[in-house]
Amino acid sequence: MHLGGLRTALFNYLFAKQNKGDFILRIEDTDQTRIVEGSQANIIEVLKWSGVVPDEGPDVGGNYGPYVQSMRLPIYQKYANELVNKGYAYKCYCTAERLEEMRTSQVARGLPTFYDRYCLSLRGKELDLPYTIRFKIPEGNTVVEDLVLGTIHYKNSFIDDQVLLKSDGFPTYHLANVVDDHLMEISHVIRGEEWLNSTPKHILLYKAFGWNPPKWAHLPLLLNKDKTKLSKRHGDVSVNKFMQDGILPSALINFIVLLGWNPGLKQNEPENQEIFTMDQLIQRFSLNAVNKGGSVVTQEKLDWFNSKHLQLLIKNSPDQVVGLFEPLLLQYLKDNHLSLPANYNHDYLKKVLAVVDDRYSTLQELVQLTIFFFVDPELNMELINKVSKQVQLKEVVPRIIEHFSVEEFRSGITNLATELKTKPSVLFTIVRVALTGREKGLDISHILQVLGHQECKNRLQT
Repeated sequence: MHLGGLRTALFNYLFAKQNKGDFILRIEDTDQTRIVEGSQANIIEVLKWSGVVPDEGPDVGGNYGPYVQSMRLPIYQKYANELVNKGYAYKCYCTAERLEEMRTSQVARGLPTFYDRYCLSLRGKELDLPYTIRFKIPEGNTVVEDLVLGTIHYKNSFIDDQVLLKSDGFPTYHLANVVDDHLMEISHVIRGEEWLNSTPKHILLYKAFGWNPPKWAHLPLLLNKDKTKLSKRHGDVSVNKFMQDGILPSALINFIVLLGWNPGLKQNEPENQEIFTMDQLIQRFSLNAVNKGGSVVTQEKLDWFNSKHLQLLIKNSPDQVVGLFEPLLLQYLKDNHLSLPANYNHDYLKKVLAVVDDRYSTLQELVQLTIFFFVDPELNMELINKVSKQVQLKEVVPRIIEHFSVEEFRSGITNLATELKTKPSVLFTIVRVALTGREKGLDISHILQVLGHQECKNRLQT
């Protein structure tokens, strides 16, 4: 599932929950050439992970199933034939070769590539040939009243006679969605702006069937930094990629809801308020506050949101962070052929999480930041050689071990530095390198408290 798909699902979910409605997941798989194995399971997994959970759908059931369009073919075929019988659609027997010749000729003459209605003259005749069913676009104009974009006028003469039912018996997006939205009693269709130009076709279909259409809301495009359209063909906009990178569900939801929606300002709220929970979003989401222009997606902003949400989660829900952090930690250890220490348990992990600061953006970065709590650090010879230029390690390290105390660490090291006639910072660096393999990092006193007296002495001796 890509980022734009999750944002569309989120806006539908928020609107449904705010208005005491139901959020329905429907799998649109009528284009069999574009089916990706496992995509349905992935959509369900991503929605569950993100907290955008459907009230009805293929995995939970409901009153309007089946919720997979390829399982509803007889329904679409029935309604396509109904339009033929009413004179609103017709059978088209044109081969792919004839259609290609027609388009080539139109392009050569500078004409739009519309179907020429060759088969309209055959209406009423039954030929023993494969056929599609095309919608006969009526003359006139069609008006789209959009809850985001306002009133938009279309000339029907610019709309092609759309194929509704393909020769293999599968419907196109246009027929399937209109039929399903009507039968499933959909009140609002909230979708991406790329579907805006399909809306007049859908309105005309509703009129042909004699049904009342839903209300429409088309969301602004998601853009790259260079203002080009964000494409789901780019692997970096896959929600699964964000999940693997350790982005929190709450952070991703907070990030994408602000891609096109302005929360406004509430009384007694900071002017730059940007951090919201799902419950807060349900309370204040409004289609009236959705922007018309596209929204730029930046990794830096997502990382900022993730850092803020991760800090809040560590503070307020450490058990939840353990559940998210531990699989990434175990995977890191597996990838590097390492194992957990014998004393590892969730209480120990909570102690680690309690002392981390804000210098990370994702759970993956947090694993990297804290890995020395779980495995002995590799000897960093570059740092060791750097420190060796200031003191004789063979003489100094035994003295540090001799005077080592977690409880009185700073005063003990300061006194020892005075005795050895060196700077306390040099001894602090020696201890840090021995314990973490790094020159800089978390507060050294916090590291000591988590590792404990004996483990610290063991690493210093190493």
